[in-house]
Amino acid sequence: MNTDLTHPEILTIEQLQKYLIKFVGSDITNDKYELVQLFYKYIAPLPQRKFRTNHLGTMLSNSQTKFNGTKRSLSTDLE
Repeated sequence: MNTDLTHPEILTIEQLQKYLIKFVGSDITNDKYELVQLFYKYIAPLPQRKFRTNHLGTMLSNSQTKFNGTKRSLSTDLE
């Protein structure tokens, strides 16, 4: 089964439990909200880039959180 691990909300409770048993153990709840939260905590992919704590890394981290993963619009007023 090929699933997109970035959207666990679309998985069924049984599918979520199947994935989580490997990481959490067999003591898993049947509540879908809690299963999705556990999925994000243990299985979902993390952001790819961690910047250093120096001046440049701080600037890049701030700009990354400022744009929050959204693309900037292309400026058409370049002349």
